[in-house]
Amino acid sequence: MNEFTVPSPILELQAGIYGQTRGVSQRPAQLMTWLLDRRNLEAAWERVRKADGANTPGMDGVICRELATRGDDWLKAIADDLYHGRYRPSEPRWVDIPNGTGRASACSR
Repeated sequence: MNEFTVPSPILELQAGIYGQTRGVSQRPAQLMTWLLDRRNLEAAWERVRKADGANTPGMDGVICRELATRGDDWLKAIADDLYHGRYRPSEPRWVDIPNGTGRASACSR
């Protein structure tokens, strides 16, 4: 797996989120705003882009290199859809994987 160093501001943001939510029985109202913070999204995208599977097409047939050509607009659109409750993930594709016992296990891709 490729190494990825999380920048200090991201660690500070994540530590702040953890500190504010740890031991709280109710989800803070600003949790989604924290999670969709631009720094968080960019760090997540960077991790995905540098991952070993970055050149493997996802369910939509797109690889990370192709997403990078879309610029920042697609990341902003995803964040906006998540924030407003419009994001709907695709249904998982199920495949049967032989498990060595003569039977198969269902696995989502």
